[in-house]
Amino acid sequence: MGTVALLAIMSVMLSACSSPATVAATPMAVMPMPRVANVQTAGSIYQPTTATNWFETPVAHRVGDLLTISVAENSSGSNKSQSDISRNASVTAKSARPDGTDSVLERWFNIGQSASSFKGNGTNSSTTALTGTIAVAIVEVLPNGAYVVGGEKQVMQGRNIETFRFTGVVNKFDISPGNVVASSKVGQAKVGRVEDGQIADGSSGGWLQGILLGVSPF
Repeated sequence: MGTVALLAIMSVMLSACSSPATVAATPMAVMPMPRVANVQTAGSIYQPTTATNWFETPVAHRVGDLLTISVAENSSGSNKSQSDISRNASVTAKSARPDGTDSVLERWFNIGQSASSFKGNGTNSSTTALTGTIAVAIVEVLPNGAYVVGGEKQVMQGRNIETFRFTGVVNKFDISPGNVVASSKVGQAKVGRVEDGQIADGSSGGWLQGILLGVSPF
């Protein structure tokens, strides 16, 4: 019995210390591609492996090519609810005896009156703004020609690390000159910004507080 209780306590402690989930569900990196052999065509100026089309603007279209995502995400929302409930009930039983004295039926069933009421209200509002740029790589080319992209950027300053992640599906017709794509045109976009270090530790509660919040029913 003591072993079961100890295991239960340890499981609660471990669940309180677990890390929050992230939005990175798509591969962030591209697997290494096989090196293309540098085939030389004897007696020809044109070399297919190194040639560049003079009349075409280079556009990312292969696995491993890079795109620049211009992130400009703004969202706001509000919700307000109010409840006012009341209930009154009265149950009595009167005697039919001519002398006016209480009968046994009246004494048993003269319950009296009851009343209950509930009032509650709540307000919730949130505003989110995230701007910046991040370079992502094409990790997969779908049969319809769309590109699955993913990438992350880490910035370390002092003892704090800021990680910026982005994944999504890009339509090749939404790629602007310079291989730039607006985040508003990316399908299934998942944007994440995670901080790790002293600042993040200072804004979160301790491990004991996490355990108490995890087991508290209130």
